[in-house]
Amino acid sequence: MCKDQAVKDWFLSDLKENNMTSPKWKGYEVARNLILDPEEWSVDNDMMTPSMKVKLRNLLSHHDDAIKSLQSIF
Repeated sequence: MCKDQAVKDWFLSDLKENNMTSPKWKGYEVARNLILDPEEWSVDNDMMTPSMKVKLRNLLSHHDDAIKSLQSIF
């Protein structure tokens, strides 16, 4: 389901309509694309710290291919 483009499009449009609205969100802050991850982020898989903060370096390395494919689009 996470790889289905229709699901991504629906989720992104729903976010834009209901959450990413003016005046709280500026035009440059609104997402143009997203990556859906089927794996839950947790301390066990080293995506989160024990204080429940995201480990950005681990997240970026885990999704490196997906991020590079997004960058090639824009």
